[in-house]
Amino acid sequence: MRSSTAAGSRLQGSPRQGRFAALLVATCVALAAACGGGGGGSTKPDLGGVAFGNGVFVAVSSIGQSHVSSSGNQDWAVYDVGVADGLSAVAHGAGRFVAVGDGGAIATSADGVTWDLPSSPTTAALGGIGHGAGLFVAVGEGGTILTSPNGSAWTVRSSGTNATLEGVVRARDAFFVVGDAGTILRSADGATWSRVASGVEANLNGIASRDSVLVVAGDAGTLLVSRDDGKAWEIRSTDLELNLVSAFWAQGTFVVGGEKGTLVTSIEAREWLLRETQTKQILQSIAYGNGFFVTVGTASDGLVSIDAVSWLKIKI
Repeated sequence: MRSSTAAGSRLQGSPRQGRFAALLVATCVALAAACGGGGGGSTKPDLGGVAFGNGVFVAVSSIGQSHVSSSGNQDWAVYDVGVADGLSAVAHGAGRFVAVGDGGAIATSADGVTWDLPSSPTTAALGGIGHGAGLFVAVGEGGTILTSPNGSAWTVRSSGTNATLEGVVRARDAFFVVGDAGTILRSADGATWSRVASGVEANLNGIASRDSVLVVAGDAGTLLVSRDDGKAWEIRSTDLELNLVSAFWAQGTFVVGGEKGTLVTSIEAREWLLRETQTKQILQSIAYGNGFFVTVGTASDGLVSIDAVSWLKIKI
C-alpha cells in the first residue's frame, strides 16, 4: 500500500483532490495538551465500542467501564458499569445507551454515568449492538441474536447459524447482521432472519448503511458493498491485507477502521482513501456527534476528526 498523506492515499480509481480541514489543525493545536495527542503505553483497557446520544459520547471497555465525554476530544471521565465481565459494544436509541459484552452482559444508561443491569437471557458473549425502527438488536457468539424495544426486556431470536455474529445495522427497510465465515443475515422486523449470499468466506466484522448503500468490513482487507438494499453484494478490490473491524456512516462519508490504525474513507463507497492516524492500535468502533467523528480502539487509543480526513490521536 502506498503511504498516505493528509489528502489520503488512493486505494483504487482515478486521482481525486483530497480535502484538508484547517479548522481541525487549529483545534488540535489548542487542545493538544488536553487530548494527550502523543501519549503511549499499552496498559490501558481496550475500548470496544463508542456511541453518541443525549449530547455525550460513551465508550465501553474490556474491564467493564464507561468513558464519557461531551466533546469527544477531551475531558473523558471513567465510570464503573457494574458488570462482572468486559463490555464490547454500545449503541444509543430510545433515549438511552445500551452496552453489551462477555457472558451475555447487558447494561443500560441515560447518560453513560449511572447504569442499570437488566436480566440477560443468554450467557453467550455479545459483540455487537445496533438500534433502529424502535428496536435494539444485540448479536454474539454461537449465532446469538437478542432484540428489545427498550434495552431492558430481551427476546432470543433464531438466527439459523452457529457462526459468531459481530456487527448489526438498521438500513432503510431491514436489519442486517454480519459475522464469521462470510455470514450476512437480513430481517425486516428483527424477529425472523434469513441468510444473504455474501460471496466471501472471510470473517465479517462491521457494517454501515446510508439509504440503499451498505458497506461491510472484514478480515484480510475485505470490503463488501451493496447498492440495492442488501440484495446483491460486490467485492471491492483493495491492497489492504489487515483485518478491517468497524464501519460507520455520517456526514456523507463512510468510515472503516481496522488493525494497526488502518482507516479508510469513501463518499460513495466506490473509491476508498487511506488516512493517516498516528496510531498502531485496532480501531474497533466509530461514532459521530457534536461536529466530531470519534473512533476508539485497543489500549484506550482514540481518534477525533471534524471531516473524516484529518485525524488527531487522543487517549480516552
